[in-house]
Amino acid sequence: MFIVIAGAGNVGRQLTRNLLLEKHTVVVLERQPEVCARMARSFPGLLVICGDSCDPQTLEQACLDRADVVAALTGDDEDNLVICQLAKERFNVQRTVARVNDSRNTPAFTALGIDVPVDSGAIITSLITREVSSSEISTLFTLKRGRMAIVQVAVSPYSPVSAKKILELTLPKDTVLISILRGEEVIVPRGNTVLQCGDDIIALTSDASKQALLDLLGAKNG
Repeated sequence: MFIVIAGAGNVGRQLTRNLLLEKHTVVVLERQPEVCARMARSFPGLLVICGDSCDPQTLEQACLDRADVVAALTGDDEDNLVICQLAKERFNVQRTVARVNDSRNTPAFTALGIDVPVDSGAIITSLITREVSSSEISTLFTLKRGRMAIVQVAVSPYSPVSAKKILELTLPKDTVLISILRGEEVIVPRGNTVLQCGDDIIALTSDASKQALLDLLGAKNG
C-alpha cells in the first residue's frame, strides 16, 4: 500500500518503522526541519517532505491522489481534522486515520467522516482499568460504528501461538497486531517477535474476526 503519514513525532516515527518493515510505500510529512532531518537519517531512502501538512500544495508534493491511506498523527486535533478532510474531499483518499489528542473531540472526528479516529487516551484508560483473562477478549475501543475494534486478549498456555514467531501466524481476516504487553514492557510486534504465555496482545480486528482471534491466542485446553 501507499501510505502518507502527517506528523513525525514518536507515534509517526514508530508507525513509519512498522510499515517499512511490512514493505509498504511510505511518505512522511513534517513541518519541523530538524525532525525531517532526523527521519531522513533514520530511514535512508524514505521520502520526507518538510512543510505544512494542512497546505494542499504540500499534500500534492506527497502525491496524495495516489495514497491508499492517510494517517494524520500530529499533536494538534484541528490540524489532523483538516488533513483528513483535504485528503478525502480534494484528493479522494478512501481511508483516513487520525490521532485524537483530546478525547472530547472524538465525536467531531466521527461526525466529519474520519474513518479511524484513534483516541489514545481512551485506549490507555481501558488498559489501566480492565483486566482480561486468557478465556476472554476485551474491547478497548470501537471504530466504524462497531464494525472494527481495538481489543485486548491474553496468550493462553494452551494457545497454538505460544512460543511462535509472529511471522509464523495465520491471523484472522482484517486483523493487525498493534502491541504486546509483557509485564511492564510494551513491545512493538515484528515478524521475528516470539509470543509468550501471558502476553497481552492489543490488536485491531473486525467484529466478525474477534472470536477467531480469541480462539487463536487464548485457546483453552480441550
